[in-house]
Amino acid sequence: MSPALVASLMAISSIVGAYVLLPFRDEDWLRRGLLYWALITPPLFFGVSLVVVGLTIAAVMTIVLAPRHSALLAPFYLLILFSAPPYVKATVPFPGLEQLLTLDYQQVVSLALFIPIAVINRREKRFGPERTASWVLVSIAVYCVIVSVLAMRETTVTNSLRSGVELGLSTWLLAYLLIKLGRTEGSTSKAFQALLAVAVVFSVMCIVIQIRSWNFYSFLDQSERIWKAGEYRFGILRTSVTVNTGLLGFVCGVGSIICLSNIVRMRSPRKVLLLFLMGLGCLVSLSRGAWLAAMLMVVLFYLLRSRRSNGTIAGYAIAACLLIAGVSWIWQGIAIESYDEFGTFSYRQEIYAASWQQFQAAPLLGAENYLASGRFDHLVQGEGIIDIVSVYLLIVLRNGIVGLAFYVLPFALVINGLLKVRKRATRQAGTEPLETSGILLAAIIGYMMFIGTTSDVSLVKEVGVILLALSASFIGAFPRRLPVNVSVRKPAG
Repeated sequence: MSPALVASLMAISSIVGAYVLLPFRDEDWLRRGLLYWALITPPLFFGVSLVVVGLTIAAVMTIVLAPRHSALLAPFYLLILFSAPPYVKATVPFPGLEQLLTLDYQQVVSLALFIPIAVINRREKRFGPERTASWVLVSIAVYCVIVSVLAMRETTVTNSLRSGVELGLSTWLLAYLLIKLGRTEGSTSKAFQALLAVAVVFSVMCIVIQIRSWNFYSFLDQSERIWKAGEYRFGILRTSVTVNTGLLGFVCGVGSIICLSNIVRMRSPRKVLLLFLMGLGCLVSLSRGAWLAAMLMVVLFYLLRSRRSNGTIAGYAIAACLLIAGVSWIWQGIAIESYDEFGTFSYRQEIYAASWQQFQAAPLLGAENYLASGRFDHLVQGEGIIDIVSVYLLIVLRNGIVGLAFYVLPFALVINGLLKVRKRATRQAGTEPLETSGILLAAIIGYMMFIGTTSDVSLVKEVGVILLALSASFIGAFPRRLPVNVSVRKPAG
């Protein structure tokens, strides 16, 4: 059976299974998004040699299937973003742009979404501009400019402009669209539903692969009787699911805290089943970083949904960090080589040692071509690559402390804004603001821990931008002042 046919059958069967399991099947955006996912898979995988045609079909389908109500555009957009890998890309076939612009699937979908936004009559209540959202967009834009400018040190102007434009289309445009679409009543809860739908599709797809023994992504270790990640770099699951092993586990971790919340209301049996699927997705990922992030997100969510003060929760977080640091220090004294069959621990140690030497040579602005320094030559793997297993490390090596500061800045802005929202929400009687802020804070903190353990591959940066945009929209939607109850005294007599 051809890989394209396997990918199509796998995606379609997983989408049908997810549709049956999800509790909000009557949502119009869900039906449109899953239909889009099923229809786009065959042309993208059968037309590998005609990528431009596949991307054109994706753009047309985005316009045709987009919901006619703007409040439904954001969840539809989130769902279809994950329906194809970012590696499906092609140069723009127009004179003058061929050398400057290469568009991947997510960028094409984002550009195509401008048309539905322009033609839809948005009559529902919208929230006005919000300071946090504006600063998030500005900081992302500045980071894109810094990356582009610093790239000029060791490449041509055309290449540096291409890197800046492509990064802007992948991050800034995504954040702009989600913030713009998210300023409607109930938009955050629908976005959570969309993320849960993505996680369920991924989890069902894992089950389909194991049942059918389509082991393009993982294989069964007969000696240990557990699933081992193997041959995944060119695997079908990576291509059709669009995420690498770590991100698969992280998305399922986000899905787990959404299931645990009351934002997506469902009966207990269905909730237990979906939680089982989320756990299965985390387990199959075999990513330690995703496991740790998922556990951290669950603990943080339960703390943040309570009415404890931010200071109390910060104390718990500091204590947990000290405990983890102590366990890590003790673990360093153990001969971990006997537990490290594939050398992943020792490889990371060597990566950090070489990176420290490189950082000392260019701490402020980094070095775009840092791999040519010779400090990393001994770390080339069998595939001929050097896997920098931390997004933070990669940014520091390329763009130094300056680049890292602007990369972290939008996360700091939304965390600060969410903590302020949570402080105001603890004084209200309702629980939904606490639930929403708890999900977003737990997901963002979990993400910031997760990217310290994985490379900048697949849709890692896009997932971070999605969390930033949803948080910025929610902060703008929450009232700055609590309603004041005024009691009126009746006149005497």
